[in-house]
Amino acid sequence: MAVLEQGTWYPNKEVNELSYEDSFELPQTAEQDRYHLYMSLACPFAHRPYLVINFLGLNDAITVSSVADKRYDDGWLFDDVHSDPLYNAGDLVKLYQRAKPGHD
Repeated sequence: MAVLEQGTWYPNKEVNELSYEDSFELPQTAEQDRYHLYMSLACPFAHRPYLVINFLGLNDAITVSSVADKRYDDGWLFDDVHSDPLYNAGDLVKLYQRAKPGHD
């Protein structure tokens, strides 16, 4: 398996050769409808929290939505396929401004 360990990329390394392996524990309680993850399914980094949510079985507690799979000159936009289920915002900028007016 390919891994990044302590800043060095190893294209072929076995799990038993790792000096440390992450593990996850389920939280004691997960409050439903407390968190929402905005992400892009096209982002190679955003899939990590999405995988953790699914791995830990937090799908009922943490809702997830994605912006459109292309970043435009205006930033990350929602479209007909990928819409904002909470505030019906057209883009992430509006969500940032909603959370903190004057955000820069």
